Amino acid sequence: MTSVARRPLGGLDSWYDGATLSTVGGIPAIGYGPSGRDSNGVRIPHTVDEHVPVDGLVSTAQALAVAAMRFCGANK
Repeated sequence: MTSVARRPLGGLDSWYDGATLSTVGGIPAIGYGPSGRDSNGVRIPHTVDEHVPVDGLVSTAQALAVAAMRFCGANK
């Protein structure tokens, strides 16, 4: 089984489409992605020069891949 580094859970301070799916459509939704902070803890998304650090993007992609594999039964 593949091991994935765990990050602390956090909340959103902005809107995302999952909120509309949940409240209007009654469809459960989660938001998951890179933290959007640089190595010094400074927020960098949703600014004029919007981006996320590559290491955060890679770890998010890895976690989503592992979750999809487990959901599909690839770890059996």
